[in-house]
Amino acid sequence: MEFHYDRDRVYAQPATQRVYNQEPYLTRLEATLLYLENDLAVFDRTIFYAESGGQVCDVGSIRSAAGGTPCPVVDVQHRLGHKLYIKREGVNVPLVDVETRIVHRLAHAADLQPGDRVIMQIDWPRRYAIMRHHTLAHFLFSAINRHFSAGVGVKGCTIDAQRAVFSLDKKLSEDDFSAIQAHTRDMLAQAHPLAVEPAPETDSLFYWRYGETLIPCGGTHVQALSEVSDAAIFFHKKSSGRERSRIAIALQPLV
Repeated sequence: MEFHYDRDRVYAQPATQRVYNQEPYLTRLEATLLYLENDLAVFDRTIFYAESGGQVCDVGSIRSAAGGTPCPVVDVQHRLGHKLYIKREGVNVPLVDVETRIVHRLAHAADLQPGDRVIMQIDWPRRYAIMRHHTLAHFLFSAINRHFSAGVGVKGCTIDAQRAVFSLDKKLSEDDFSAIQAHTRDMLAQAHPLAVEPAPETDSLFYWRYGETLIPCGGTHVQALSEVSDAAIFFHKKSSGRERSRIAIALQPLV
């Protein structure tokens, strides 16, 4: 769905502080409304994750800090930032969107004015499920690379509350599928601490570390391995054409 807004007015606002990067378990936040046009709003800071890197956006609600009926937030997107190139030896760091204005789409126009204080509330069960699947995505991605080395390309990923899916430029055999599952479970069994290391260049990116595995990322993850390793984990694969396939990891059986 397209976002139609006054580009100059939105660009005139300061970049949105991404509070979710520092506090991914925070479910409620007070913020200031900077821009409102029809059903689109920009705030000085937010706990709503904006869609990026394959991870879907958060949903939830906002309401006036003075009270009133909450207004649902149904979509959240980055707009009007710029790309930052970061070079780190031994790590393939993608271009990073920095200093963006995070635009929130509301279910309907809200009775608010710029300068108003609002209370943000995210859909926590959905966010937490996404955090768990994003963490599992890093294990699956590492297992794919371990199995194929440089012999396969990851063409995209989707991470939501139901699963983490990678699209590959290779058709997976049953042996491939079994080996990737085994590598994933082996990594989880190593029981290293999960860690997030900041990037000195920007707070829009950090490095997810597990043992010797280091992955640049800007998404939301769980803090403790037990939040995913103690659960049942399911895998699914699907071929899409002669030389394409998709592989998914999930915390529930996939239909």
